[in-house]
Amino acid sequence: TAAGGGHVLDESGFEVEVRAHPVSTAGWRPPRGVSDLVAADGPVSGGDHVRVTGIPLTDGRYAWVVDVPGTQTFSPRPGTNPWDQTSNQLLEAHERTLTMTAVTAALSDARARTGRGAKGVADPVLLGGHSQGGITAAALAADPVFRAQHPGLSHVVTTGAPIGGVPVPEGISVLSLEHVQDLVPALDGARNPDRAGWVTVRRDLRGDLR
Repeated sequence: TAAGGGHVLDESGFEVEVRAHPVSTAGWRPPRGVSDLVAADGPVSGGDHVRVTGIPLTDGRYAWVVDVPGTQTFSPRPGTNPWDQTSNQLLEAHERTLTMTAVTAALSDARARTGRGAKGVADPVLLGGHSQGGITAAALAADPVFRAQHPGLSHVVTTGAPIGGVPVPEGISVLSLEHVQDLVPALDGARNPDRAGWVTVRRDLRGDLR
């Protein structure tokens, strides 16, 4: 608390503002598998922006892939960047955070721009994120308010994220990718559920670390 000037775990007084930055689609193709999701520029690449990709489907719907960034600053004092240590701690305490508000607003804005923003429209949604981004993605999947706004939410993909204790409903498929040598996925002290809709893939890097 002293290090944070009395503001640790307190996001009150702060807001998020979502500003759209359209990007070129020249040479772009939609992700076709896990390798595309974890590529250097993929949805779980650890970028510093919320990226929402809308993929038109043949039936008039869109499939939405949301890239949720990870921690951007390790300062204990909340400030202008919500992807901070305050959000990390609040997420682990299962509290709502500004990062969750930002992702919700970004997805709603993108859907509105395509005319797919009406309440109850069940376009499929995949949330992906690395580290804190993965915790935010799982927290949103566990949030009944978010699921009511985006009833088509169907998948969560995380890399290096401690989400074992997040109560993601069984109707949502979860893929957790982890390295055995990475301490972060174990920070919540909870094992990932072992169930048909939640798959955890762990890779041992000892043979690659030289």
